[in-house]
Amino acid sequence: MDIIKVNQQSVKADMEQYAFEINCILAKPEGEGSLERLNKATARYSRLSAHMQVLNQLETQTQAQQVQEQPLQDED
Repeated sequence: MDIIKVNQQSVKADMEQYAFEINCILAKPEGEGSLERLNKATARYSRLSAHMQVLNQLETQTQAQQVQEQPLQDED
């Protein structure tokens, strides 16, 4: 099991949840507490987005490292 991919899937699901919440708030901005709820939802979405960027960077670094560690098949 790839721990990075599992974490990416979890963060993506959370991001989708907050994106939905943001869209609901924007659809009815006159609702009670909309501004506060929007601020909280966008802050959480921003943190998750940053988290996803870090996970994507880790995945890229891990893949690059795995390629470097593989012995060259042509030398055998």
